[in-house]
This record gives sequence, structure tokens and C-alpha cells, in this order.
Amino acid sequence: MYRTTLLLKVMYLSVLCKLG
Repeated sequence: MYRTTLLLKVMYLSVLCKLG
């Protein structure tokens, strides 16, 4: 479950980088 949260966070940061 913790690993899944980290994965979601990484994906979220990746999206922010694309938008930014």
C-alpha cells in the first residue's frame, strides 16, 4: 500500500513537470 502511494506521487510529480 505504501509503495502504491509512492507510485501515485511519482506519477503526480511527472504530470506537474509536463504541465510546468
